[in-house]
Amino acid sequence: MSQRKRLVPGVIALSLVAGIAVSIIETQGAQADYTHACNFGYASDGVTSGTGSAYGYGYLNGVLTYGAGNQVCPPTTPTTAATTTTTAATTTTTAATTTTTGATTTTTAATTTTTAPAIPPTFFISFTKTGYSLSSNAQSQIAAYANQLVSGAVVHIVGYAKNNPFLARQRAVTVGQAIEAAVSGLHVSITVVTTSGASAVAVVTVSN
Repeated sequence: MSQRKRLVPGVIALSLVAGIAVSIIETQGAQADYTHACNFGYASDGVTSGTGSAYGYGYLNGVLTYGAGNQVCPPTTPTTAATTTTTAATTTTTAATTTTTGATTTTTAATTTTTAPAIPPTFFISFTKTGYSLSSNAQSQIAAYANQLVSGAVVHIVGYAKNNPFLARQRAVTVGQAIEAAVSGLHVSITVVTTSGASAVAVVTVSN
């Protein structure tokens, strides 16, 4: 039994060696691989290796096998690429420069100085104790005053009559109408005072 156990490994080893030998013998005509055949590879015996055209291996029916290695490597032809240098033409364009000087015109605006009219002082126009008509003296006062006014002036008139608002208003209205008749565009306002015993009207210039 022990002798049989010693024989089994020996038989297996001989079978493997025989298989490899048969594989090598059957594939002597395998196509050599150019790349390895002309650089480094195994000879047809599958053992000897080296470089040159006598060594190589290839595929036979999809199985990697050793070949004769006697294939001639394709000749290597150095290829020199033609170099073409193209120089682009450079065109320089200089634009003409035109300088235009415009005529200078200096305009001096006329300076006008306007002096605002003076504001006339406040003055009083007297009436009789119960009257509101203008006397000749009152008319002269109003005419002189109107000559100092300009259109747009603001005038305030205060009418006086003791405990009589109607009379006080009538006196103020009479004076206001006379002034407006002499100067157009005035702004006239009226105030009535009944606590004073004065029979008069006060003319106040607010603005002129």
